[in-house]
Amino acid sequence: MTSEQPVPHPETFMNRAAAMLAAGAYASSGTIDSTAAYPLFVMDGLLEALEWANDGVASDEAACLWLATLRWYRASTGQFPTGAPEPLGRWIDHRIGTLDVRPGDEALVRMLDTVDMPTRQHPHRTGTRSDLALVGALVPGMLPHVSDGTRRQLAVDAAALTGTAADFDAAAQLGPALFELLTADDPTAVLQSLAGTAVETSTAASSSEEAGDDATRRVSAAAAAAAEASHLDPTQLPEGAEHLTAALIGAARGTQALGALWGGSPITEVVDEAAGRWRRLVLPR
Repeated sequence: MTSEQPVPHPETFMNRAAAMLAAGAYASSGTIDSTAAYPLFVMDGLLEALEWANDGVASDEAACLWLATLRWYRASTGQFPTGAPEPLGRWIDHRIGTLDVRPGDEALVRMLDTVDMPTRQHPHRTGTRSDLALVGALVPGMLPHVSDGTRRQLAVDAAALTGTAADFDAAAQLGPALFELLTADDPTAVLQSLAGTAVETSTAASSSEEAGDDATRRVSAAAAAAAEASHLDPTQLPEGAEHLTAALIGAARGTQALGALWGGSPITEVVDEAAGRWRRLVLPR
């Protein structure tokens, strides 16, 4: 999963990535529920796959993502889904466990309450209007030394865990788009392009039986709102795409967009540790 392509500004890259991971907490004015931690667990699933690869051991990235979301399920409910695998805890399980974390999105919990791993080939038949599946699809964009094709594939794998086939086109846009945001000199232009591309995809899919609630329209709304925002204002997030919009604002503007909340939320230290672990493995000096 590696190449020699450098990241032009590693400090900016990781600052924006940290803000993207943290933004879910600030979308609700710093309130910490397990929903805010969901992208951190998705990231840790990818990190585990990379750790295996770094040790010379082949791994199934999609399976690592699934096991990470099962650990998120336990963080949210106190137990694993009945009959599902019970992966060993990692550093993030222990760190989240030290916080006063409220239960998260019940719809997201229901999507993960399954014995078998949802995949692109065998997705959920019915879904929810939660935008968390799309936030999870952003996370593979943190991978710098892979192709956009790999980012698209992993983004769809991530979306399949808590979304339906109706989310896959949008997810495939978000993985590469996040990498562009993390590396761009003009992230606003990237957001504007994403908003326009999502509209075109949504129009093309409007006659499809799988269009569902049209996730691409939510991507377009989120990207357009993020392009206009200089900072994250929880009262100005489009309905149905609150977490996605917050994540895009963080990815485009960095931690400065989170204002005083960045230093005042208990999840900040967890995000800092996650970003540090990611950087040491993925962007070594």
